[in-house]
Amino acid sequence: MYLGLRRIYCAEQEKTMGHDLQGNDLGPGIRQLASGKYAAFYKKSDRRAVQKSFSTLKECREWIRAHGHFMLSGRVLNNPETLTVEQWLWYYLEKMCRPRVRWNTYWVQERIFRCHVIPAIGDYKMCEVRSDNIQRILSEMHAKGFAKETLLTTRKVTFAAFEKAVEFELIKKNPVNRLVVVPREGYKKQRRRVLSREEQQMVVNYVKGSIYYYPIVFMLLTGVRIGEMMGLKWEDVDFQEGTISIVRTMEFNPWLNDWRVGPPKSNCSIRTIPMNAECRRILLKQKEFDSEIKTINMRFADNVFLMVDGMPRKGSSYCAYLHKVADALEIERFSPHALRHTYATRCIEAGMTPKSLQVLLGHSSVHITMNRYVHVSEEERIKEILSIEDKLNFE
Repeated sequence: MYLGLRRIYCAEQEKTMGHDLQGNDLGPGIRQLASGKYAAFYKKSDRRAVQKSFSTLKECREWIRAHGHFMLSGRVLNNPETLTVEQWLWYYLEKMCRPRVRWNTYWVQERIFRCHVIPAIGDYKMCEVRSDNIQRILSEMHAKGFAKETLLTTRKVTFAAFEKAVEFELIKKNPVNRLVVVPREGYKKQRRRVLSREEQQMVVNYVKGSIYYYPIVFMLLTGVRIGEMMGLKWEDVDFQEGTISIVRTMEFNPWLNDWRVGPPKSNCSIRTIPMNAECRRILLKQKEFDSEIKTINMRFADNVFLMVDGMPRKGSSYCAYLHKVADALEIERFSPHALRHTYATRCIEAGMTPKSLQVLLGHSSVHITMNRYVHVSEEERIKEILSIEDKLNFE
């Protein structure tokens, strides 16, 4: 397997080699133009080429060094004894993660490597990395106040990257072994943002009349994820039966500068949720709004929530808008996912059983629903105590 990959990438390496006007080798991805300038290029994962020209060779090499991890590089596999951690991690991300995992999963791994692992041990040779080097990364992240889940994810993705290097026979053993542990104590529990009833009404009143009104209220009424809301099509809405089918999610991929449509987060997330009267009203209003759009991109012609330009709005735009709303109302900022937490909390406050809520949210277990998504407000705690006050009276 290793030898086969080496032959493939050696051939690719030869194709990308460039020369100056005198015929001297400039290295992969760099060549000198007839004008005397230097051009650097790399290929994205979709095989599209990106090129940029520079006045000096130094500028050209700095740019290709910053973007060179996008290129096919035979030297990554051909010289395991000189292979650095940074070289391997970028190679691992581009060739083994990007084609196989969801965009948000890839983004999490890329950010962990770029922000934590590479700054600490990026210059180390792969064969030089020891367990204490990885442990130091986790300890420093812990000291900076990162959540326990973040540290566990860091250990998991780092282990996977080095384990793949072992399979490729680039290193003999994985340095992320049983000696590398995540500290157990000293974490600050992060409070998940949930809108109170008063805040919820304030937000709804504020956004009324804006282009964001219908999708925001829809998320408050159904508890769907923002990607599920953006991926909803009219074929999924059954006004006769009064149901909404959640069968896809849609998100904007900034790397490819394009929309990515796929299945929901998990098999449990594929579900059918009931449509109440207010939800029906919102959807009919949105349908009326869509019919008045003059120009619609045919790719999104059947999507429910479109903007005036006939295109869906990016998730980052919703987040920025909700931050703006929170600032205007002088309340704590919140994200679109906080609307899902708010929906879950309102359902439990109204007396819904945890099992029913689990199905509506598309969770695999009640544990996730109750521990992560249900938040009891102070007024609800007081109401519960008062409701059993006579049971606690022993006189």
